[in-house]
Amino acid sequence: MECYIDTKEKLDGLCRTLMARKVIAVDTEFIREKTYWPQLCLIQVSDGEGDYCIDPLAPGMDLSSFSEVLACPDVLKLFHAARQDIEIFFHINHKIPSPVFDTQVAGMVIGLGDSVSYQSIVNIFLHVQITKEMRFSDWSKRPLSEAQIKYALNDVHYLIPAYEKIRAVLEKKNRASWMKDEMQILLNPETYAPDLMQLWRKIKINTKKPLVLKTLQVLTAWREMDAQRADKPRRSMLKDDTLIELAMARPTSMEALKSLRGMSSGHFPKNARGQEIVDLIKNVSLTPKEEKEFLLLTEQKKKKVCHGCVEALRLLLESVSETEQVAPKIICHAEDLEKIAAEGKNADVPAMKGWRFDIFGRHALELIEGKIGLFFDPVGQKMKITGKS
Repeated sequence: MECYIDTKEKLDGLCRTLMARKVIAVDTEFIREKTYWPQLCLIQVSDGEGDYCIDPLAPGMDLSSFSEVLACPDVLKLFHAARQDIEIFFHINHKIPSPVFDTQVAGMVIGLGDSVSYQSIVNIFLHVQITKEMRFSDWSKRPLSEAQIKYALNDVHYLIPAYEKIRAVLEKKNRASWMKDEMQILLNPETYAPDLMQLWRKIKINTKKPLVLKTLQVLTAWREMDAQRADKPRRSMLKDDTLIELAMARPTSMEALKSLRGMSSGHFPKNARGQEIVDLIKNVSLTPKEEKEFLLLTEQKKKKVCHGCVEALRLLLESVSETEQVAPKIICHAEDLEKIAAEGKNADVPAMKGWRFDIFGRHALELIEGKIGLFFDPVGQKMKITGKS
């Protein structure tokens, strides 16, 4: 079978072969600089015996048979850095590929560092050097060059043999269950369809006023939906600074809207979207419960976090990461250390649950409670925990 699949008939034939495999490797090439949704340009797949490029842009192409492969519970789908690839397939057919295995996540679990690259995985386990010189190609243009196709196929060619090596390390370290937990995050639809009413939390605004915060919440959710409808990047619709300006000023007329610095130019005041923004702001109101919730959030933000405590937790994380040979990023994100320092056992962060709690979270609580400490080992040239029972 030729490696370039550009008709439905060729794809259906390939998928019949893939359905008989226990493991396949999958990757995608896409562009999203000018769109909200990633534009799928190429799918690469390997079954260990052959490597193939599937052209989703070919005239008359129908990906239905490949979607069935992705959904087949008997075929394990290997990815490297799977999140964006899975997001693409989820957007296309509203189904998440399953089961999946992400070699980047596995690399972090076995201690190869944060966000380990595919090139590094291949080099470490297979002693093969591959390059990424075609990484920034325009994958939407046709025809693709031989160099592009060769580069694309390389992204799946080594994935199955690398996976076999990684799986052996996971089993040796008794961390297969850790990987299972991590893959559940990738298989959760909420990972790719976040709660729109929580997106405002990512925007830094300096105010304690509940009505302003509620307005920002509503506008941020509206921007996300508007960007999805228009299929444009969210910040090309309204920048974060403009959202803050709108929430603070709360214009309730088109004249007031146009007077704002962030809205004085551009297309919004000139069409129905401008009026839509004004109407949204007019209709924002607070229930007593919401007012209390926003006030509670602002009080929590006002609490001063002991920077010394956060730094001690960072050193502890570094020590645990080195001792357990697990990438620090997958154990606990830097911003979560502040939550642990401020809220202790009540911190709603991954490090307070499951295997992360076993290797780090419980020590973090002991550290902030003064039950253990850290010291520098001059012989080993690293931080160690002291006072452990």
